Amino acid sequence: MTYYEFLNEIRREIRNRMGNNAEVTIIQVPKNNGVVLDGLIIREQERNITPTIYLNSFFEQYQRGKKKTDILNEILQLYAKCAKDKDLDIGEICDFGNVKGGIFYRVINYERNREQLENVPYVRFLDLAIVFYCRVPSLEKNEKENACFQIREEHLKMWEADIGDVYREAIHHTPELYPPEISCMSELLEKMRKQQLKEYGESRISPEELKLGQEVSQKLYVLTNSAQLYGASCMLYHKVLFDFAKNLNCDFYLLPSSVHEVLLLPKKGETQVAELEHMVQEVNHCELDPEEILSDHVYCYCRETDEIMRAEE
Repeated sequence: MTYYEFLNEIRREIRNRMGNNAEVTIIQVPKNNGVVLDGLIIREQERNITPTIYLNSFFEQYQRGKKKTDILNEILQLYAKCAKDKDLDIGEICDFGNVKGGIFYRVINYERNREQLENVPYVRFLDLAIVFYCRVPSLEKNEKENACFQIREEHLKMWEADIGDVYREAIHHTPELYPPEISCMSELLEKMRKQQLKEYGESRISPEELKLGQEVSQKLYVLTNSAQLYGASCMLYHKVLFDFAKNLNCDFYLLPSSVHEVLLLPKKGETQVAELEHMVQEVNHCELDPEEILSDHVYCYCRETDEIMRAEE
């Protein structure tokens, strides 16, 4: 079965199961870095909100042998879980005063998202773009699964606000909504090993790999947020990098390992920036999903100027 045959069959089966009570469609949803996903929409007549259930990963599971019946059941379970939410009060998001406390930012790659940014307010930062989102208070579930929407130009017009208003609110609220976390990489490896022991009864990391990883990562730190979602934005938080540099008593490199986190490498001794950039690019092109890539470049934080800049040889 081809991918498009799979999409049509899933849509037809879901429509049969839902009966005449719902309209079932598939839409293409633009995501980060030009990635486009296929989303299933189940729209019941009496509801004004509906989740988007992405089918791309389900097709991969189908190719690996997962039964179509199990996939259909899982999709309906996902929908049923979201259908318990109350409907959205449209008036709630029409007033800037109601939503400004939930405005936050994310950082994405500028060049990879040029087309997406045409109708989206953003602020340039190095080779990145700072974009803005808004959480909907009445639909929030928890830190990782809150309902939010990307702020577009039409929202600014509706709110009679400008990019400065949104930026000021985001600077204030993002650290509150998504607090920063800095961990030593070797500690994360050990935590991962313990989690694997708990879940599988064995570690997927061999003692030799663990020892080597700890030796390599002793100098590396991971900066992300409490949700571990678009945590690279934490590098813009006020005083986070300054305090980290103060504790280490040195400047440091920032390696954009993904949109979800950056690696911090103390700037001690001679380090070849070209080698660091090559490492970042290898991870981007071989390990990450295209949607998760942040940048191919390495940055440097300078204590004296309290500034992030492109790292140069």
